[in-house]
This record gives sequence, C-alpha cells and structure tokens, in this order.
Amino acid sequence: MHTNDHNYDANRYRQLHTHRIHRAVLYNIYLFFTLLITLTFPGMELHRRCILLACGSFNPPTHAHFRMFILAKEALERKGVTVEEAIFSPVSSSYRHKANLVSDHHRMQMLSLATVNSFMRADAWEQERGTWSRTVEVLEHHRQTARQKYADPLIECFLVCGGDLVSGIRRFGSIPSRRRPRPHNI
Repeated sequence: MHTNDHNYDANRYRQLHTHRIHRAVLYNIYLFFTLLITLTFPGMELHRRCILLACGSFNPPTHAHFRMFILAKEALERKGVTVEEAIFSPVSSSYRHKANLVSDHHRMQMLSLATVNSFMRADAWEQERGTWSRTVEVLEHHRQTARQKYADPLIECFLVCGGDLVSGIRRFGSIPSRRRPRPHNI
C-alpha cells in the first residue's frame, strides 16, 4: 500500500465520519424541535402565523444554519402553523466574544446570497446598531416589525437556535458558563 493510498483512505474516512456526524446532529435538531413544539403546546391552540429568528455570528453561515430553519418550519407546519419567513440576524462585528469575526458586510452578503428565492432572509438591523444586542431586544424588534408588516397583532416570533447554544444553557434564563461575567472585586 502506497502512502498516497493510505492518505486517501484516511481522508475518505474523515469525510464519511464527518457526514455521519452532521446527519446525526441534524436528526437530533429535528427531534428537538418536534419534541419542543409537542411539549410546549400540547392541546394548546397555536396562533396560525409566525416568523422564525436565528441570532448569531454566522461566521460563516453553514448548511446546518439553513437546515435548522427548514426543520423548524416543517415541525410548525405539521401543527398547522404558517411560517411567514425565517430571519437570520447576524451579530455586529463589535461583538467581542467572537474571535476572527468576518466583517458585517461580508457576512451579510453570504447570508443574502444563500437565501435568494427562499422563505429565509438576512436582516442587518442588529449589525446597524453598531453594538452588541441582547437576544430579547432582537426578538422584540422583529416581532413588532412582523406585526406591522403582516398587519397581524398576534403573529409570533420564535427563536431558533443550534445545539451549541442549547447545550450551553443549564436552565431557562441562565447565561452559558463560558460567557458568564467574572465577578469584580470592589
């Protein structure tokens, strides 16, 4: 066996292994949304219209980011909810917790090009603020914007997030430990 054959086999194995991991992650995201929607709204009548929102760096946007919206939309539609749109809200480049963040313009361009002719779109509101924005502020902004845009005071905005954020949340309302501010000695 030549060295090149060994390198090819190792690279092919890595590709197949990575593909299997991605499929497993996507399937787990699918199960998470199905379970979340079922547990959150058992027997409860959902409003029939919503928008989806994902906040993050999208540095770069990946297939999993787009797939996450598709899975959430499918799960909601099975419950009879119409998803009007899905919005990517990339964080401002002034966000200091992300090293090597690509410029706002380039991340927005990547998202805009990837969402052409789709129910998904990118929105620059968070970037245009120029400072880091709390997720609740971004959610509220997009909820109010959607209510005006669709002339529906009951339309909801659902936050869609990846496994990296979900795994970092220990309990509802907590801050992931890696981002928890250190106490200052005064």
